[in-house]
Amino acid sequence: MSCIKICLSLVSTFVAMNVMAQSYINLNGVVLDREIKKTLANASVRVSGTSIGTQSDSLGRFSLNIPQANLNDSIVVT
Repeated sequence: MSCIKICLSLVSTFVAMNVMAQSYINLNGVVLDREIKKTLANASVRVSGTSIGTQSDSLGRFSLNIPQANLNDSIVVT
């Protein structure tokens, strides 16, 4: 009986760790040209040092899902 409790406890711990590890923050924004204050279509928006990225739409809008482990990383727009 105690082995089952220990096993269930371990399983629930691993499930909780997996859920925590998979937490993402959604970053939405608009890419603007700093000088002319116009939106930029098809700009690359990515998390520095990772393969996480997206491209802005025709109105300059983007949405990026960032893992919590990368929240302190820089966002690079090109």
